[in-house]
Amino acid sequence: MPVPDGIGLCLTRMNRVLNLDTENMMVRVEAGIVTADLQAQVEAAGLFYPPDPSSIKHSTIGAMSRAMPEDRVA
Repeated sequence: MPVPDGIGLCLTRMNRVLNLDTENMMVRVEAGIVTADLQAQVEAAGLFYPPDPSSIKHSTIGAMSRAMPEDRVA
């Protein structure tokens, strides 16, 4: 829920992997990608994405990045 006079954004259509760099083990994604979908794509490339929340089939990377302490967000 947005704060009074605020707005809410739905980012569910921003759900793509933009770049998967296996050499440097880096991935650039859109905020609405679901964690389980990201894990499947990096595993198909021979990599591993370690976070494994209980909401993996529903949580998005954008929401997860906001749930982390500020000093841990890349």
